[in-house]
Amino acid sequence: MRNRLLTTAITVLALAAPGIAAAGDCTNLQCSGVVVDKLYVRDDGRVWIYTDADEVPLTCNATAKPYVFLDLTPDAGAAYTALLTARVLNEPVTIKLKDNVDGTNLCHVRDVIL
Repeated sequence: MRNRLLTTAITVLALAAPGIAAAGDCTNLQCSGVVVDKLYVRDDGRVWIYTDADEVPLTCNATAKPYVFLDLTPDAGAAYTALLTARVLNEPVTIKLKDNVDGTNLCHVRDVIL
């Protein structure tokens, strides 16, 4: 009886495991394995990116949410498409960042890996 309960408990945990997701990790100029919670497209052409990760450890200016920005320039279409796809599918992504883009130390998207 005890073995049967143990087997059942292990099976239940194994089946539930895919639904249990840890938040992504942000360090230096990269956020890995993050889930995009929200994309806020502003009228000035800037997209604010909200993720499930703690972005405070980033080396760019991460002082208040949203920490990560994408400027909708002609070159940003692929990155925006990847972020939007990740949001719709609820898939984790890696976001590589750059700082000092416009004389500020804000966290600007460089690459998105889906």
